[in-house]
Amino acid sequence: MSHPGTTVDRKALAVLFVFLLIALAVRVIYWVQARDLSLFQQPTGDALTYLDLSEELARTGFAAPAGEPYRQAPLYPFFLRFLDVLGLGLGGVRAVQFALGIAGVFFLWSMGRRVAGLPGAVVGAAGGALYGPFVFFEGELLSISLAVFLLEAGLVLWGRRRAAWAAGLCLGLAALAQPNLLVMGVAVAGLSVLFPAAMGWGGRRAALLLVVGLLVPPAVTGVRNLAVSGQPVLVSVNGGINFFIGNNPDATGTFHLPDDSGLLNLSLIHIS
Repeated sequence: MSHPGTTVDRKALAVLFVFLLIALAVRVIYWVQARDLSLFQQPTGDALTYLDLSEELARTGFAAPAGEPYRQAPLYPFFLRFLDVLGLGLGGVRAVQFALGIAGVFFLWSMGRRVAGLPGAVVGAAGGALYGPFVFFEGELLSISLAVFLLEAGLVLWGRRRAAWAAGLCLGLAALAQPNLLVMGVAVAGLSVLFPAAMGWGGRRAALLLVVGLLVPPAVTGVRNLAVSGQPVLVSVNGGINFFIGNNPDATGTFHLPDDSGLLNLSLIHIS
């Protein structure tokens, strides 16, 4: 006779397997449909600046850009550089990002199961497999897919005392891909220290380890920026750029930067 818990485990694993297959199928279909689009083939805008820094890392080493703080969040260019060393082109980068998205299905299944049992596992896995923005951004050369993966990994580690530092590290690395996440990370860390039990931690020691993990990645970039440029920039210098694009005095309602902004309208320059 099988134990009731064993039956639930098998059902949960079956849910995971089905949604992993669905996630794979959805991403393959999307890639087949999008691969011939000009904007899919030709990187523009933010994607192009990430690639530029990745190429500069290849030319001049890990101190790039020389004499400057990071202009954009640095983790994704380092990610691109790592995949380039492995011999992967842009198609390979997208394949890795789709693989991270499929791994995210497992993370969301795990979180859902922990919070709400089998129904939670179904909801989490379905969201990871079918959520359109996830699939779209995994096909783009942008940092958000890497940030989402790190956030999911951090949440899977959440509440496990021995993994507190690793959960914080995932949140800190996610902030190096999307610096605005650092605001959320600091808020979570503060609440974890003040109310460890309510936030899922058994004590303040684990909560403090979360804080340590969170602060390490931005501390590294902050020290690098200060040493290389002499400027006390924690992560990157382009904070609030999307708000600026939409709300500066010359805003037109489309993506267009004022001529005196010091930034380039790369999306217009590199499309021909």
